[in-house]
Amino acid sequence: MNPISFLKEIVTDPIELAGVTLPSAALVAGAFAYREQIHADLRLLPDPTKGNVLGVVIFVVVTLTVSIIIKQLSHDVLNWLYDNLARPRKLRSGHADTWFDRANKAGLLTQDYKRSKYEDALRQLRKIHHAVLPQITLLQVQSKLARSMTLVLIVFAGLFGLYNWILAVCLIFAAGFMWKIFCDFRWQASEAAYGALYDACSKTQP
Repeated sequence: MNPISFLKEIVTDPIELAGVTLPSAALVAGAFAYREQIHADLRLLPDPTKGNVLGVVIFVVVTLTVSIIIKQLSHDVLNWLYDNLARPRKLRSGHADTWFDRANKAGLLTQDYKRSKYEDALRQLRKIHHAVLPQITLLQVQSKLARSMTLVLIVFAGLFGLYNWILAVCLIFAAGFMWKIFCDFRWQASEAAYGALYDACSKTQP
């Protein structure tokens, strides 16, 4: 039994699979590979790489648990930082002439505060099967992967900080770099969605 194939059957969303689940699986695989160094008793765990069914089940359960933790923490913390720090700065630097500004002024975005403008824009694009959707999906995968890596690097920085502060500082810098990449991809995805929606609606107007 292949644990990755099993995960693909459980997590059907390609964005979640590539951006959150597979990085979590890599972490768990690393933990399994060095389990004896982590704790001597962990050597008793069955090895999923040798086709052991119980080992595969343990690997999948632990991976899904780690995925949920990474997704929840990164969503609550890193998305909040993006929404409150990175996105407003990018909007200001756009001098009110970003695709978001144009689409919003044209009344193309939802005004319901309970609904995400970005998700609503994607919903409208899916209705017309717009050609930009695969590009946006790729950007979403890349942004979520960078977001997951940012959180993982922060966690490792905290762990290594107890033993090697120089390595911890390097990991924090790497996490900051990955967070910037996450913000850039997230911004590109949203601007691609708003721009495509603006162009599509402009073509339908007389």
